[in-house]
Amino acid sequence: MSVRDQCYLISVSKIVFSFLILCVLLLILLSFSGTILVYILPDEELQSIMTLFNALNVDKERSIPTWFSSMILSLSGLISASIGFIHLRLKIKTGFHWISIGIIFFYISMDESLGIHEIAIDPFREITQAGGIFYFAWIIPALLILVILAIVYKRFIFDLPAMTRNLLLISAAVYLGGAIGMEMVGGYYLESNNEEVDFIYSVIVTVEEFMELMGTSIYIYALLRHIETSRCFGIFLQRRIDS
Repeated sequence: MSVRDQCYLISVSKIVFSFLILCVLLLILLSFSGTILVYILPDEELQSIMTLFNALNVDKERSIPTWFSSMILSLSGLISASIGFIHLRLKIKTGFHWISIGIIFFYISMDESLGIHEIAIDPFREITQAGGIFYFAWIIPALLILVILAIVYKRFIFDLPAMTRNLLLISAAVYLGGAIGMEMVGGYYLESNNEEVDFIYSVIVTVEEFMELMGTSIYIYALLRHIETSRCFGIFLQRRIDS
């Protein structure tokens, strides 16, 4: 792959990342603006904007932010799986790792749209009598699964090139800090506030969703950077051209 081609690819990855960040900031701004209006407008004026507010609310399952989140999670899965299939074609042993990561992202995307994890809240709360930071009890099995995944993928992650590894770890920290960390904060606050959803809780949820969207965007950027800088993709493209 020529220097010119690499520069072109790098510019594409930066453009994609910049576009994703712009979308994230716009969605969060619109959602939070709607949240502010909900708490300052009188009820009679609020009724006229509730449909729009719900469509832009990051905490609603059927909303534009949720759709966008599901879409970029699916994109993460698609790119991960594509990397895996290319590795398999080149007989690189990490192909199955990438494909399995892609499958995980496809599941998370589906869960984002359907709220599958919420089904586990009541059963695990009854079994564990959890409260406080574990008020949303789905976090308990999720943490166990994360520990298992960390053990399984530890060697794979640390064998990656330094730039790719660091970006993936940053994306995971940001995403999980929102999906689990802020979920713990939100659960603790909601329980202590007698399950009343108020402005403070809405801010917590907004921060949570912002971190999830940012983490996913960083992950996509990490994958694109990995494709740009990894020699095996240049070999794969050259073989395709020669054939």
